Amino acid sequence: MAPTSEKPVGGLKGFFIKAGKSFYSGGIIARDWSWWLAQKGGRVGLIVASTSMVILMPLIFEINREVQVRILSANLLAVVVPCHRLTRF
Repeated sequence: MAPTSEKPVGGLKGFFIKAGKSFYSGGIIARDWSWWLAQKGGRVGLIVASTSMVILMPLIFEINREVQVRILSANLLAVVVPCHRLTRF
């Protein structure tokens, strides 16, 4: 029967074998951490997006409405005031 235990390989070949195992285990750790980070980033993005839809969009609509009212009132005053001056004298 052949021996089941292998001798540790040294030299350049041993270096590449150990480096390959190290890179493989580092890749698994990086994949796990990146998946965890993507999940947390997605949750934060969902919270920011939903908060901005609930709070910021109505605020933008209200500011736009206020600007429209000011423009309309300025136009009305521009039309009414000169006519009022003509009838007053």
